[in-house]
Amino acid sequence: MAQPGATTIEPHFAEEEALMRRHDFPNLATHQAAHKVFVGRFREMSQTLEAGRKVDAGEFFDFVAGWFKEHMRDHDGPRAWFLKLKQAD
Repeated sequence: MAQPGATTIEPHFAEEEALMRRHDFPNLATHQAAHKVFVGRFREMSQTLEAGRKVDAGEFFDFVAGWFKEHMRDHDGPRAWFLKLKQAD
């Protein structure tokens, strides 16, 4: 049921990782690991739903919202600054 979200975000993550790889982003491995955590947890919740078991909606929302907030602050922000500085060179 919730699986389409994971399959929708994975191409975005792959594109983002390819961009970082092309520009030799030094924290690529950490960034990739964060993506892997999100996809793994999202799939766990999706599989729970597909098996007919309940997932706490608040827990699901807190996970997704919290992950994206932290990811943008701790990973995407520094990546954006890195790429901006590389363009200035």
